[in-house]
Amino acid sequence: MARLRTDTTVELGHFSEVISTICDCAVDPHCWPTAIEQMGELVGGLNGVIMVIDTVENESRFYADWNVDRALMQAYSEKYHAENPLDEGFRRFGVGEPYNVPMVIEPSAWLETRMYCELGEPNDWFDSLGVTLLKTPSRLVTYRLARHRDVGFAGPRELEIMRLLAPHLRKSISIAELIEMRQLTAKTFEESFEALRVPVILVDDRAGIVHANGAAQDLFARGAPIRSERGTLKSPAADASMRLEAAIADSAGPANQGEPLGQVIYLPTANGRPAFAHVLPLRSGTARGRIEPRAVAAVFITLASDPSTLPLQAWAAAFGLTQAEVRVLELLIEGHSILDVATKLDVAPTTARTHLARLMEKTGVTRQSELIRLTTQLLSPLRRPAG
Repeated sequence: MARLRTDTTVELGHFSEVISTICDCAVDPHCWPTAIEQMGELVGGLNGVIMVIDTVENESRFYADWNVDRALMQAYSEKYHAENPLDEGFRRFGVGEPYNVPMVIEPSAWLETRMYCELGEPNDWFDSLGVTLLKTPSRLVTYRLARHRDVGFAGPRELEIMRLLAPHLRKSISIAELIEMRQLTAKTFEESFEALRVPVILVDDRAGIVHANGAAQDLFARGAPIRSERGTLKSPAADASMRLEAAIADSAGPANQGEPLGQVIYLPTANGRPAFAHVLPLRSGTARGRIEPRAVAAVFITLASDPSTLPLQAWAAAFGLTQAEVRVLELLIEGHSILDVATKLDVAPTTARTHLARLMEKTGVTRQSELIRLTTQLLSPLRRPAG
């Protein structure tokens, strides 16, 4: 059984299922309560919310929630949010950094606050475990779970699980708001779209570029792994361009029952570090109208060299990988053979194979191809195909 290498075992299949649900939320917001519940089960949560905070007006709203009393949430927004002693401390944490109560206030002092005495204690909310998902000059999106007094304050295990979940939450939140435009003005749409670190391009049925965010424009300027040719999305490699155009054309057609959500296209690069284009269909007429009627797909570019999209150090902590094993995994993801890995690391082929064997043992797979597929699937913004 594969597991997160912490004080309590977590089945890899369970962890993967949670990530798959989070990815589903990108195109179906009705999945959020299920996703929040599943995440709560991993870290001992009593209830949870995804909160959007207007940092200019100091107001908050709840984007999605699980197992919370709406009347209590309204009471929090009206009576407690403005003087929440945790809020300012939580805001100091960067995007993707998990936190909880003892990280910003002494536990004894927390138990004496009005927030805890009047709202937390009567409802068994003891600890608040969270992670920041998006920051702009005027807006903060955060995911927070309340923990019951019987389970106490969160520890290193729970914080590390939150750290692993954060990239997937960030992608799904950004994609969902990009697609659905729920309660967003034109100004906040631009903020969300441009705040994405991952390059995103909206395209029509002929791969014509409808809109591209700043990260995508940076790639266009470099000419790799994608580029704009007379307003059409292309890869420097002709065969990759053909596959990309075919995937985009498929997005314009009707959905088939049980088909995977989108396609992943390999984009070769001159420096040998691979990239992937994740083609997400925008088949909903309502969604297209809210974004741009011509857009049939959103193309997300994942670069293997980008640590924000391949958080291998988080994997190291989760699965107990050594730094040597992380380096082997990184090189394998880049497309190198195990003999190439041995050469690049200046070790014997038998040593490289030993690292590979330990990687497969720790992650619960039996073949090298399964290891690569597992890594890229867990980090993709798209739903994994069944099986």
